[in-house]
Amino acid sequence: MIDKRLTFALVTTVIPIITLLASLAAELLFSKNQKFIESIKQFKSGFDFVYFILFSIIVFVLSYTFYPLLENQDKNQTDSILILIFFIVFFYGLGPLLYPIVILFRSSRYEENKDMEKIIQVEMNYAVKVRIVNRELINAFATGILPFSKIILIGMPLLTDLTNDELKAVIAHELGHTKKHHLFYLMLIMIVIQIIIMIIYNHMILPFFLLHKLGWVFKGITFGLLLVLSNEILGFFQRKMEHDADKFAAKIVGKNSIKKALEKLNEITGGKLQVKSISHPTLEQRLLFIEESFSNE
Repeated sequence: MIDKRLTFALVTTVIPIITLLASLAAELLFSKNQKFIESIKQFKSGFDFVYFILFSIIVFVLSYTFYPLLENQDKNQTDSILILIFFIVFFYGLGPLLYPIVILFRSSRYEENKDMEKIIQVEMNYAVKVRIVNRELINAFATGILPFSKIILIGMPLLTDLTNDELKAVIAHELGHTKKHHLFYLMLIMIVIQIIIMIIYNHMILPFFLLHKLGWVFKGITFGLLLVLSNEILGFFQRKMEHDADKFAAKIVGKNSIKKALEKLNEITGGKLQVKSISHPTLEQRLLFIEESFSNE
């Protein structure tokens, strides 16, 4: 029989896997006008198996190691809350810290591009690392919250499918996320949301269920609804930050350039930018925001 300590470590490690599968399911659900195989292909292109294994191992080892601290019956309510906060910070802070380090050490998958780094430094007045993802990933994104780990990742197809001006606009958008520290703020928001939810669940909802002898079905449904709520709140801030990065890019390369780049990205992704997403505004919303942001300037 598996003891509680090992069970806790296994459950904690499985949570990211469930989250990953849920994200894929949501992506496929929202991508109604895309082929299923193409959606899977893009998911596989962006998925880093090495990072995921390292992340899972670290989560398992730390969860197993610190379980006795969590299980200690002598701790008071304040200690319980502090330990809970520690685990949430560790759990949600590990990914943003670990992923850029993995990228920097995997040069075969993430190829350094000094030319683009120079363009960003000269034309956009900012020094940041650029890595080309050697996969058929039709996307670009920023990562890293520490100064040495800030990286802009560009999927290899964008180098051939976009013009130089369109590519610069995409880079400027990702640079907006980097310069405005969006990833750091998202991490903080996520941590605060989860801390509030876990405190409410453990100290208000769970005691209510125990008092009325409600079973695991009610607990699971309630916990699931809280997670959905947290994703919706996080999504609200993500959409705001996408608009913010678009506006930043428009100031760097011009509003017409970023609008053309977004339209081109929508074209080469089979209309993906037009589809409703929890983390991104639709293409129409983004284009309208860019236009309205500069209408009075």
